[in-house]
Amino acid sequence: MPDVAAALARDGVLTPAALTRALGAARDGDVASSALRLGLAAEGPLVRTLARVHGYPGVDLSRSVVPARNLSVVPAARCRARGVVPVSIGTSEVVLAMADPGDQVAINEMRLLTGRRILPHVAVRAAIDRVVLVIERDREPAWRGGRAPALPDPDAAWVGLERGMEPVAGALEVPSTDEELELLSLADSLAEVHGAAQSSPPVASAATDAAPDAPARVSPASAGPSPGAARPVAVVADDDPELRKLMGLVLGLIGFDMVEAADGHAALALVRERRPPLLVLDAMMPGMHGFDVCAAVKRDAALADTRVVFCSAVYRGTVAEDARVAFGADGYLQKPFRLEEAAATLRAAVSEPPDAEADAAAIEAAAASWRAAVAALKEHRDEEALALCRQAVAQDPLSADAHYWLGHALSRQGLLFEAVAAFERASELRPELAVVHQC
Repeated sequence: MPDVAAALARDGVLTPAALTRALGAARDGDVASSALRLGLAAEGPLVRTLARVHGYPGVDLSRSVVPARNLSVVPAARCRARGVVPVSIGTSEVVLAMADPGDQVAINEMRLLTGRRILPHVAVRAAIDRVVLVIERDREPAWRGGRAPALPDPDAAWVGLERGMEPVAGALEVPSTDEELELLSLADSLAEVHGAAQSSPPVASAATDAAPDAPARVSPASAGPSPGAARPVAVVADDDPELRKLMGLVLGLIGFDMVEAADGHAALALVRERRPPLLVLDAMMPGMHGFDVCAAVKRDAALADTRVVFCSAVYRGTVAEDARVAFGADGYLQKPFRLEEAAATLRAAVSEPPDAEADAAAIEAAAASWRAAVAALKEHRDEEALALCRQAVAQDPLSADAHYWLGHALSRQGLLFEAVAAFERASELRPELAVVHQC
């Protein structure tokens, strides 16, 4: 954990006496929140230090305007549980103020809830909680910080940005610490997301560490067929309740409900009882490993229609193919994973075999598109380059090169938030890529 207390003292945000008071009143070590609650420092300087310590841009919520309808997309209960608030929701990305911008579980959950890329920013937890409380309690159309400007558009969001580091020489221009970024809300896309959320049942808690003979819980998913349609059930076996919860959200994307198991023995009993079309297995579990469960399922002629997908952080590299050959697995997910990739893997496992020839053609077409985009960028044909990069990403969403050059093309157009997201995606797909452009 970063030493925020030492950083606040070193930056001169808190005097020694103020730091002592803040530490004494801190809950769970959150000295920035206690300093804000006690009035020992203004929110802006606190956010600047948090931004420097965490390495993410910051949001000063006292200078921000947050539309209340953002909490219809990310419910208040989720915001409180994760320490987040969506300060602006665009067509393809969400600017998310987070107490811990490195919380990948929260980012994955918010990506699924909103259907958009998540751009994490750091904020003081006490300020996040206050925004959520005021929106929920006062039923105002928006949270307006005491130092936020008056906006001509009542539907607009205003993000008070704070930057905690000096710009890198030769890097992209970013707003200075004295500037704000106005992001107009898009009523149509918000209504679309809100309508989808209302038409589906809420995601039930997926945490169950009960004994193997305890009754299984069925968790309705957050997306899928129309209300009233019969939904298939998948069995998810993992000793990590947070992973089971995330997997339930993923399964909702492809139209499944979930039955949970916390160990291998319980998983095998559930599969024999329910005969599900899909079984998602952690490789390492108490009592009975996932490999043994898979082998038992594949030996049972009565379970011939059950597809098995492994999910593991321990076994890497060639294990995916080894699992298919040795145990008959139908798919493999390596932790940590992106939710959309997990959804694609699970969907593929219960579908017909992929068309390898078509996949190869799509990869080749994407490569041709991004190479043409590079040539266009060199000749300053920026709009053409952006269109080609978007085309390449659509043709092959797993191409690191396509996302990397999309980041460059977006930055040429001044679309900095989207550019950061593109560079981030490129580095996820190919970690050796330089990601200094994100700064």
